[in-house]
Parts: sequence; structure tokens; C-alpha cells
Amino acid sequence: MATIATYILSGLLLFVLYKFLKPQKQSLPLPPSPPTDPILGHIRSIPSKNPELTYMKWGKQYNTDILYLSFLTQPVLILNTAADAIALLDKRGALFSDRSDFHFFKEQGWTNSLTFFSRSAEFKKHRKIFGSSFTLAKCVGYQAGQVEEAWKMVRRILESPGEWNGEVKAYTTAVVLRIAYGIEVKGRDDLYVKIADQISEAGGTGGSTGIRRLPEWVTFIPSLKFARDHREYVRKMHNLPFEHVKKEIAQGGSTPSFIRSLIEERDVLGETPDEITDADIEGAGATLYTAAQDTTHSTITVFILAMLLNPSIQSTAQAEIDRVVPADRFPDFTHREKLPYIERLVQEVFRWNPVVPLSTTSSPSQIHVKVLMSKAIPHKSSKATTYKGYYIPAGTLVIANAYAIHRDPNVYKDPDRFWPDRYLPPSEGGDGAPVPCAHFGFGRRICPGQNLGYAGVWIAVVGILATMRVRKVRDERGKEVEPNVGMTTGLTR
Repeated sequence: MATIATYILSGLLLFVLYKFLKPQKQSLPLPPSPPTDPILGHIRSIPSKNPELTYMKWGKQYNTDILYLSFLTQPVLILNTAADAIALLDKRGALFSDRSDFHFFKEQGWTNSLTFFSRSAEFKKHRKIFGSSFTLAKCVGYQAGQVEEAWKMVRRILESPGEWNGEVKAYTTAVVLRIAYGIEVKGRDDLYVKIADQISEAGGTGGSTGIRRLPEWVTFIPSLKFARDHREYVRKMHNLPFEHVKKEIAQGGSTPSFIRSLIEERDVLGETPDEITDADIEGAGATLYTAAQDTTHSTITVFILAMLLNPSIQSTAQAEIDRVVPADRFPDFTHREKLPYIERLVQEVFRWNPVVPLSTTSSPSQIHVKVLMSKAIPHKSSKATTYKGYYIPAGTLVIANAYAIHRDPNVYKDPDRFWPDRYLPPSEGGDGAPVPCAHFGFGRRICPGQNLGYAGVWIAVVGILATMRVRKVRDERGKEVEPNVGMTTGLTR
């Protein structure tokens, strides 16, 4: 009898909960949506790995470029085309520039990061810090350091080809530490490279909402334990390089850097609620450290994969470099305007596989490359609105599906093909395709360091092509070994 009563009460509770959570009807319909479960919404329908492919499949299945999903009470809007992403995230940026509360990352220690700030005074302050520090003109001043670190990278790869991935990681870490803190990285075994590896691992994992509200002794939730286990690495990323710069200033050192300039500005203005604090500076440095290092490493690795799979394109690129760059010189940014094919090749790398932290391993006998599909950090609408005759509720999370945008067959002919000349006009043998737009994000959440990131990828690409040939490894019988390509999920804007 008690069991029957329990079932009845449970059923009533579920019914009341369903009625409470069920969205209120509007005069306009919601965007097209796959079948949903009561209460749970689409939670069971979304794969944990590479949801972008599922979003693309649903878009084709339901003949729509925008999809509406729900996770319990949380509405989510998926944008599968550049036109929709630009219309909402760029042109209506004031409405679609908020963020959700990322409990998992806050639990790791990311409490003062531009990436995760909601739309607030702090967001505007940090946006201004980055926007004024990494303009196209100011990034020219960082180019000499990028060239020097790229030369170190290719020299080390030539000495130890089997360690190419570690050297690429060391290069990307060295560039960002040099620019951000004025710190020199000694090689792939440097402490700062190891910290970056740990942060990359931590950043590719999501967590359950509400975990920050649980006590320290709760360890049975895997994502909670994972977040707290990696808190120490996030703390080191914030503190160690920041303290290094402060110590150098105190000792009269003069190495210029992004963080040094912020400290000196803070010392002139003083710490007031409206000015830059130590916490702001630490957070800005750590944000640059992880974002620039991860995305640059990922993109260079996709470039390596593209060259392995497209040797004729590699030959065309190298022929252009040979015509422009003297044999006894390492390429630099003075050659850039004379290397249009390299420019198109880099754009095609961005389009072909828009990436975030990439996991790769390499050995003399085989190279395994995991091509990363982006798991977007969603924008959030601050109030209800309408679009294309559909109702978009307030608080909707909005995800621009970068992979779908860059593989849109209506924009890019034969989108799976790696073809740098697609950006040429038809009169010159191309397709007149627009350059990709989704890899650095959209609207007020677009990556403020995109000029720096693009330059770091460009000099690495041209440096590798100028000094070596990227080939598939051969087995003991002399047969080429095909790259083992997989997909991994991580974070992007």
C-alpha cells in the first residue's frame, strides 16, 4: 500500500514539475526543434563528443539553419550559418553578448577571466584592456619576437623530427609568455609548457551546473573532483608569471611586456573600483596565456595534417616561398605581402577545421592527430526577442556552430576539400569564396587577440614550409603510414 502511495505521489510530483517547467506558449512559435523528452528536454539526445556534427545533421533533417533545444529549463539556440550568426551575434550584439554562469571553470579558479565574465562593468573593463593592447598596429611590435621563436621551433624540429608536436607546443607557449610577461621559455620541458598542458586538459572538460555550491568534501562527482584537482595549475598560471614580472620591476629590470605595461598603468592610476587591480592584471595575463597558446597550437597542428594529406598544395606553397625568400634567410613579416598563396593557405586552415585545444601525439613510426571540433562557449540573450518569425526567450544560450558555418556547401563549394585557391575570384581560377569568419568568434565576444593569433600562425606556417618537407612516416617496410585522425571536444567562443 505504501508502495502504491509512493508511486502516486511521485507521479503527481513529476506532473506538477512538468507543468511548471514547460515553456509558456507564445503568439510566435519557437524555432524548429528535434523531438524532446518531458522535463529533460534534449539532454539525452546530445552526444558528449562532437555535438557540432549532430547539430549539422539536425539542420539538414529539419531543413533549418537555426535549431531550438532545451536542457531542463534552459533554452538553447544553434546557428549553423554565418548569415544567422552575424545577424544575431554581430548586428544585435547588445542583446546577445551575455554569458551563462560557468560553475565548473569558476571552481577551477577562473574567476577573473574575460572569457567567462557576464556582461558587466568587469567585462567592459577587461574588453578595453585587451582591445587597446592588441590592435593591428600594436601587434606589429610583437612580430620580431614571433619570428625569433618560430626560428627556434623549426631548428629544434629539424634536430628532432619525432618531437615536432612538443616543439610546436613550446613555440606557442614561448610566444605568449614572451609577449604577456617577457619570460623566455627554454624548451618543450619548460615548467610553463607543462602548466599549459595541464590547463589544456582541464579546459576541454565540462562540468555539472551548481557544483560550486557543493562542499569541499564532496568528491563523488567526477567533474567536480576533476575541477578541484586542476585548481592548483590554474593558480600557478595566474600567480607564477605575474610574480615574475613584479619581481623584475622591483629589481630594476626593463623587459617590456603586456603585464608590465598594465602594472605600470595601475601604479600611476592607483587601485580604485574603476581602475585596474592586481586581480584584473593576473586574470588578463592568464586569459591571454591559455587562449593564445591553445588556439595557435591547435591551428598549426591542423596545418601539419593538411600538408600530410595534400602534398601538391605543400609543393605549391613552398615554390612561392622559394621565389620570394632568399635561400640564406628565414622568412619574416616583410615577405608577407609577396606571399598571397600562403595567406590563402592559412585562411583555408582556419576554415577546414576551426579548432580549439588540440590533443596530438607523435612518434618516429606514426603520427596520431586528433582534429578538434569546437565546443562553443555560448552567448546568452539578455531579453526576449524575435528572429525570422520565431520567438527567442530571454536567457537563451546561443551557439554559433563554427564547423557547420565553415563547411556550409552553399558558401564553400566541395567544403571537405582543402583548397586554398577557393578564395580567388572565378576569373583567376577560384570560387570567389569569402574568407572564414567563425574561428575567432562573433560580436562583442570576438577574440580580442585575433591579430596576434593570426600572426603567430602565419609565421609558424611559412617558417615550417621554408625549412622542411612535411611527409607521412614510413613503416619498417617503407610503406607510408596514414595519419590516424580523430576528433576531440574543447572550448571556443
